[in-house]
Amino acid sequence: MYESSETNGYPHADVGVGYLYSAPSWFRCRRDDGPYVGGPHPNRWVFTEADSGEWGYMKDTSDSSETDPPPVC
Repeated sequence: MYESSETNGYPHADVGVGYLYSAPSWFRCRRDDGPYVGGPHPNRWVFTEADSGEWGYMKDTSDSSETDPPPVC
C-alpha cells in the first residue's frame, strides 16, 4: 500500500505505508485517475487501511477478487 499525497490526494507509487494481507478486505473509496497500474482499470487505486493501521492506496491490480467497485473518493 502506498502513501496519499498531501497536495493532490494522488497515490505516491514509490512511498509504501504498509501491507494488506487480511481477507476479507474492504475499501473506503477509489480513484480512477491515479498513476498507471495496468489491468482492466489501468489508473484505478483503492483507499483502505493496511494491516499496520496506516491508511493508503492499493493498486487495483493487487485486488484478486473484485466484486462491486467502491465509491469514488
